[in-house]
Amino acid sequence: MSQAGEQARNRDHQEAAETADDAAEQLDDVARKLQEAQAEMAQDIMEAMQEALEQTASDAVAMARQQSGLRERMRGASQETMADLRGAESALIQGVRNMADNLSIQSRLAQGDTRDLTGEMGQVLDALDETLAAMGNQGGRTSSPLSSAEQAVERLNRVAMNAMAAAEQAGQAGEGQGSPSEQLEEVAEQQNSLNNQTEQLMPMQLGEEAMGDQLSELAEGQQSIASDLGELADEPGASESLGDLEALAEEARAIAEAFAGGRLEPELLERQDKLFNRLLDAGRTLEKDEESDERESEAPGAFEAGEVLPLTPEALGALRFGPPSAEVLRGLTPSQRQLVLQYFERLNRERRVGGGGGS
Repeated sequence: MSQAGEQARNRDHQEAAETADDAAEQLDDVARKLQEAQAEMAQDIMEAMQEALEQTASDAVAMARQQSGLRERMRGASQETMADLRGAESALIQGVRNMADNLSIQSRLAQGDTRDLTGEMGQVLDALDETLAAMGNQGGRTSSPLSSAEQAVERLNRVAMNAMAAAEQAGQAGEGQGSPSEQLEEVAEQQNSLNNQTEQLMPMQLGEEAMGDQLSELAEGQQSIASDLGELADEPGASESLGDLEALAEEARAIAEAFAGGRLEPELLERQDKLFNRLLDAGRTLEKDEESDERESEAPGAFEAGEVLPLTPEALGALRFGPPSAEVLRGLTPSQRQLVLQYFERLNRERRVGGGGGS
């Protein structure tokens, strides 16, 4: 009875372990899908923001041409013609307002900052309102509609250029930063470049002002690296795969503060070199985790000691349920590969035991 009870407990332990494996696999799958959905949503928002900026640039160019055409028609225009032109000018003003509203809505959705563009559009509207007022009061004291119309054209062209520059910047951000290992490699390259600058500056005998400028530049570069590391540390799963990136960011910030305080000592260069090597180590560790197909060893758990059965022809041949191909396995993370291989091991083991018991 004691042996049967022990076997029953072992079966319970094995079933519990299998249930835990299945639950872990499901959690990994949910986390992966959630991360992919978040990345896809962020990409969609960034692309929509880029399209809105490009549309703003295109609309501003078209409106600048329209205003330029209206300005030419204002020259020597009769009062009747000017009245018709005022209608076109009013329509142009409404078009600029619509353009500003559309950009503002898209900016809020994408959490973008378009305050500079919005301010420039406000200046465009001021010039257009002044033009419209001058067109209706040619004999009064208002300025000539020609000069204010020309000013509106210049401001619309400036909006177009700045919107296109912002669209290009959004496009570069939307291209993605690559995998965590690629991002970390880029940060390491930046740190190495900064280390070289420090090493070259060390023996120079510069004046106080020139040395201060160089140290400020080093401080800005080191602070930029600290910010990049902080952002990378905030990404989902970064702490598990890359280690304590926040500690590296803190060290980069401390070095930046030393430079900003006017210090240039051999100790700082040594700390920079150590930081660079730690970045390389973190990158190599992550790359090994991403590319290695080796399975991690595990401590043996409880197992059921059963009767040793004779080998069947099926057991001596190929596995009944073959695992996924190497290409499919390479597309999984190390932990996912392990769970999949364990699943097929259990499947074939149960098949062999079941087949043997029935012969």
